[in-house]
Amino acid sequence: DRGLKVRTMCLPDAFIDHDTPAAMIARAGLDHTAILAKVLQTIGHQTQTATPKRA
Repeated sequence: DRGLKVRTMCLPDAFIDHDTPAAMIARAGLDHTAILAKVLQTIGHQTQTATPKRA
């Protein structure tokens, strides 16, 4: 498999209140932000938050 890493992401086994589709997907952790975070975590990428420089 040449080091291929696989992580599954699925809907949680819990009730999600009705809302807009985008809000429900985000609440389930399946929006683009959560997917990107999971990918970066899986490949071992360290993210750093930018610290504003003071003048």
